[in-house]
Amino acid sequence: VYVISGGLGKVGVAISQFLMGNYSATVHLIGSSLLNEEKTLALRSLQQSENGKVFYHQCDVLDSKQIKTLIDSIV
Repeated sequence: VYVISGGLGKVGVAISQFLMGNYSATVHLIGSSLLNEEKTLALRSLQQSENGKVFYHQCDVLDSKQIKTLIDSIV
C-alpha cells in the first residue's frame, strides 16, 4: 500500500501508473481539492488499470488530525 500526497497531478498520476503497472500496488492519493472533471477523468483512467487499485482522498496534509484519521482508515 502506497500513500501519495499531491493528488492527481502529473507526478502523482505517473507514480501511480508505475507502481500499479509494475507492482500491482494499491495506491491512495491525497489531494487538498475536491475532484473536478479533469481529476475525475484521471482517476477513472487509473481505476481502469488491470493491475493494482487506486483511491482518492480529499485531505489537508498540514492538518495532523485529518492525516491521522485518513491513515487509520487506510490501515
